[in-house]
Amino acid sequence: MDKKEFAIWLAGFVDGEGSIGIARRNIGGKYQGYRVFFCITNTNKEILEKIREFAGNIGYIRQHIKKKNSLLESNKSRFGKKETYDFALGKEQAKKFLKLIYPYLQVKKRQAELVINFPSQRHIPKTGKGKGAGRIIDWETKKIQEKMYWECRKLNGGTDRYKGIAKSTNEIV
Repeated sequence: MDKKEFAIWLAGFVDGEGSIGIARRNIGGKYQGYRVFFCITNTNKEILEKIREFAGNIGYIRQHIKKKNSLLESNKSRFGKKETYDFALGKEQAKKFLKLIYPYLQVKKRQAELVINFPSQRHIPKTGKGKGAGRIIDWETKKIQEKMYWECRKLNGGTDRYKGIAKSTNEIV
């Protein structure tokens, strides 16, 4: 299979097995901004290794560790008996990877577009010393990120409470 054929196949695989989105980043229960995510979960580690190789050996593959507790033991049909693996990418890696398969995506094309165009938060340096010194957030970028977050949340099947909150960001993206 040549590179284009693999990219077309991979887009279908990502549409079915992939997870693309934007999440809020919390550290110590405190809001710290947003992050983009991309992940494919599957029981076939070899195919995830081929995908990672196609992507230029970026990202990582990790095995899910099954925990023994009453919830998991009573719900084996949901979690399955096979070991599962994740192929995950960080922000810039996800953007680079999604650009390779974007033309061929069908189901998750808009999520990929949001991630590819997601702006980085700029911190504007403050002048001065003391309590007010440091960096301040670029609020325009934060507003754009917030809109993109809610749209992605809605696209990824957010609950009814998210309907109406997410507005199209076509004019932003």
